[in-house]
Amino acid sequence: MPEARIPLAHAALVVALSKKSNTAYLGINEAIDDIKNIDVGEVPMHIRNSVAQGMEQFGYGQGYKYPHDYENAEVEQQYLPDKIKDKKYFKPKKWESFYEKGV
Repeated sequence: MPEARIPLAHAALVVALSKKSNTAYLGINEAIDDIKNIDVGEVPMHIRNSVAQGMEQFGYGQGYKYPHDYENAEVEQQYLPDKIKDKKYFKPKKWESFYEKGV
């Protein structure tokens, strides 16, 4: 704990002094609403974790691209089910320019 108090205090100050936004709140609520009220489809096979031996034979994890193996840890890869693959839940405000793409 003694070693962690300075970075924790710094993190608390960064959060406290940063501009406030409700975009994450709105996005998570919209995602939860979709899960409860519409058929969002199935998790893509390539991002499914093969927790049990042999699951990869059913396609679990096949074709997954590990982002950290790519430049800037970015890779084109579909993470949402086909039915909602183009849905954007995070819709940044103009001042939130550090997010270039909605998620």
